Amino acid sequence: MIKGHYAGIGSRSTPGSVCDVMTKMAWKRSDKGWVLRSGGARGADDAFYRGCVYSEQWAYPLATPPKPEIYMPTTETSTIGAGMYGYIPVFVEENLEMIHRAWKICAFDLALTAFRGCKFKGIEGLTFSQKCHIRNVFQVMGLDLDTLVKGLICYAPWQVTGQTNSVIGGTNTAYRIAKLMIPSDKIYNLYDFDTFIHFMKYVKDYRNEQENQKGD
Repeated sequence: MIKGHYAGIGSRSTPGSVCDVMTKMAWKRSDKGWVLRSGGARGADDAFYRGCVYSEQWAYPLATPPKPEIYMPTTETSTIGAGMYGYIPVFVEENLEMIHRAWKICAFDLALTAFRGCKFKGIEGLTFSQKCHIRNVFQVMGLDLDTLVKGLICYAPWQVTGQTNSVIGGTNTAYRIAKLMIPSDKIYNLYDFDTFIHFMKYVKDYRNEQENQKGD
């Protein structure tokens, strides 16, 4: 049974020790019925994704975990998304209305620099940067923009420019939306050492636990 969705995202430069915790965390949450939303990038995204793949491989036949939702900023499904476990094509014509709505969120609600002075001209008129930001909207709100995640877990350094509640990099788009739409105590940044330790304890020895259960 699906319990809900959570966003597992972050920096491409996420340290290996943090990636390891993210993978185990995604594995455990997948086994418990949580659906990962992520973006298919290197680093944190890939770490979360691998946890879902492992969960599928170790799943009990009668309790197959849910597939992740992997949103990617590309239309080249034949080369980058083909056959990917949980891949969801975003920038296709049937999603045009949702893409336009996500564009408005980025341009007006978040006032992102990449959208300043621009008009929406359809999928072909989007830059790669704009596609990345729009993809991040779907990570939090779902492809229908109406199915919010119940939590967000990420790794991203905090902004040092005086802005409040923001982090560095593309993760900031999803992070800011999450801060507006879900409880703040459901948003975690493993860049904070105490948060990292909390989740390290959460996933401790999970593979051994699974192996012991399978041996019973």
